[in-house]
Amino acid sequence: MHDLFIEIGCEEIPAKQLNTIAAQFASQLQQQLQQADIAMGETKVFATPRRLAVLINAVAEKQADKSIERKGPAQKAAYDDKGQPTKALLGFAQSCGVAIDALQVIETDKGAWFVFKEWRQGVATTHLLPELLSQAITKIAIAKPMRWQDGVPAFIRPVRWILALYNNQPLQGTVMGLPLGNMTYGHRVYAPMPITIDKAENYAQLLRDKGFVIADIEQRRATIYQQIQQVAKEKHGFVVIDEDLLTEVTGLVEWPVALAVGFNQEFLQLPQEVLITSMKTHQKCFALANEHSELLPFFITIANMQSDKPAHIIAGNQRVMTARLSDAKFFYDNDKKHPLVDNVPRLDNVLFQKQLGSLGDKMRRIEKLALAIGEQVGLKAPIISKAAKLSKCDLLSDMVGEFPELQGVMGHYYALHHGEDAMVALAIEEHYLPRFAGDVLPTSLLGAVIGIADRMDTLVGIFCIGQKPTGDKDPYALRRNAIGLLRLLQHPQYQALWQLNSKQLVSEAKNNLAINKPSATEQDIIDFIDERLRIELTEHYRQDVVQAVFSLPDLHSPYDIRQRISALQAFAENPLHQPLLAAYKRVDNILQKQKISVDALGDFKANLASAPELLLDEICTQHAKRIHDAVAKKEYATALQLLAVFTTPISEFFDKVMVMAEDSAVRNNRLALLQKVRCLFVAIADFSCLIA
Repeated sequence: MHDLFIEIGCEEIPAKQLNTIAAQFASQLQQQLQQADIAMGETKVFATPRRLAVLINAVAEKQADKSIERKGPAQKAAYDDKGQPTKALLGFAQSCGVAIDALQVIETDKGAWFVFKEWRQGVATTHLLPELLSQAITKIAIAKPMRWQDGVPAFIRPVRWILALYNNQPLQGTVMGLPLGNMTYGHRVYAPMPITIDKAENYAQLLRDKGFVIADIEQRRATIYQQIQQVAKEKHGFVVIDEDLLTEVTGLVEWPVALAVGFNQEFLQLPQEVLITSMKTHQKCFALANEHSELLPFFITIANMQSDKPAHIIAGNQRVMTARLSDAKFFYDNDKKHPLVDNVPRLDNVLFQKQLGSLGDKMRRIEKLALAIGEQVGLKAPIISKAAKLSKCDLLSDMVGEFPELQGVMGHYYALHHGEDAMVALAIEEHYLPRFAGDVLPTSLLGAVIGIADRMDTLVGIFCIGQKPTGDKDPYALRRNAIGLLRLLQHPQYQALWQLNSKQLVSEAKNNLAINKPSATEQDIIDFIDERLRIELTEHYRQDVVQAVFSLPDLHSPYDIRQRISALQAFAENPLHQPLLAAYKRVDNILQKQKISVDALGDFKANLASAPELLLDEICTQHAKRIHDAVAKKEYATALQLLAVFTTPISEFFDKVMVMAEDSAVRNNRLALLQKVRCLFVAIADFSCLIA
């Protein structure tokens, strides 16, 4: 067992793709070793803009030896009437690379068969590695691969060197048109000459000491974090940390050096989101704020070298940032000259989707659906209409044209600037929330309502034009839309939203569309939304519990579904659960076997009943209203506790009563009683799905 170390040196890899490509490279290399039956230990990944490297510990010296056994034709089909080998036997022997005499015959319970058996010794790992490495590289999924030389496979960027060590010895061979070796290269400026790696375990330290490169991703990220915190402290401020930006910057540099750069205080008049976004998007810089979360006239840039003249780097960044912020100020000032409402007619000139019309068409559909929702949750129509009409207007602003991620945010600022109601302004921003998994929810009911209407319109519209997601393709982000919709319908702050029915919303949204022959039914869309909810709930609750609730028909309130599942799973840990479930399954099993329909059973008749039947019926009568009241109030824990009372009466019923009596009237009466019992259970969930 020895260490295997591979480094691919190339031109600068896009920072946003670096971590993904590095992880893929390590994974593909592991897969190639596994498929070749080469044992291995733990894996360590290194990556910088100019290199991808993998260290795999304890890689076996050769493939595992193994016994090969292949089954051929049956003996009776191996020879013809003249005793000559058939084509089946000849072909099998040829495919095995041996003569017929080398084959064996084995007896099985299905007759005699020809087989080929061989003990195959494993090939040395050093002989296999060049080809395995080539396969691993070519199997990395790259969206836009580059070609730079004839006869060389495409890759994310041109490859310049490949370092390959096994047992600290360079491998022999050629990969990607380059000879394998034990040389790497450090920083472009500080260490342009080759560096010899004598031991895999020394790679990171040698590269740091001689090459001015921090190869370890997490170490480089931590270094950047520590440096920006120190620089912020020197400026008496705090870094506005953006994890995505920190990851991207880590992928941009090999030898990070944090520098503080100032800018003109007049730019602080811009909204903070504009400043932060401009710094992040254009310059990959971090903003600084004071203890009151107010931005300071500084930003932190991460240079890729320790310059002896840092003032030059600072001046260059300051010059570029001034130009960027000047542009942002121009956009902001220009946008403020025109009230947001002036953009409403212009929405008709912007295409939303060819078959679904313009942004104006979408806005009017949002308004109509939001008004229907608002009526159910107690919002006034005028404020809903105003928020819906203005919800997409900032998409036509210069600022959002430059920074699309500021949609909604700028609408909020512009609406307030021109005297719109504060609730309307907030709803313009918040109807986009949540933007991604784990994002915050709207703080206003109005924002949540507009957000629900917007997402539902998109979901239903795209489904109805036949563009639903397929496999891993989801160009309209409908899965994300559905997940955001479900979070809004379960908003912990607004109970009014809990009563909303997703089926009804789908129907209303579909009625708003001007499509003659929709490519999807309402049920298709409901199933898509329900499946997103099921997947989410299965991550947190038992699968059988989730299935028990989803098996009930006509449940279309995501909040109600979650409450049922939560209560049912909690009750499953109660000692009363197992005996109650066993009793219920006896009821359900009897009813499932009957050919007569439930409706044909009629009502339970006391005059045909015995004492145990009357007792069970009395308990049903006593508890039915309390159970249904608890269900109506969504107090499912209470309803389950009430159901637990049925365990003993059901058991006594089956102990003392023969359900399948010869008299059909008596038999059907007893079945009607059991159906009455079952109805109380299925008011909460389908208990037959639960696993004891």
